[in-house]
Amino acid sequence: MEAQLGNLDRARELFQQGVWADPRSRDCVYVFHAWGALEAQAGNHQTARELFKAAIRVRPDGDCCWWYLG
Repeated sequence: MEAQLGNLDRARELFQQGVWADPRSRDCVYVFHAWGALEAQAGNHQTARELFKAAIRVRPDGDCCWWYLG
C-alpha cells in the first residue's frame, strides 16, 4: 500500500522489517519477491536482482523469482 501511495522509502522499511522478523523462514521468499518487484518497477534493476537472488537462496525450490533472473 505504501508503494501505491508513492512512499517507496516507507515500503522499503516495511519490507526490511519483514525480513528481519524471521530471515530464516521459507515464507520470507514472498517478502523478497514483493520487494524485488517494487525495486524493478522503480528502475532499480540491480537491487531487484539481488532481492530475487535472496529469495532463491531462501527457497531454491520455489519458482516465483527464477524468471526474473533468466
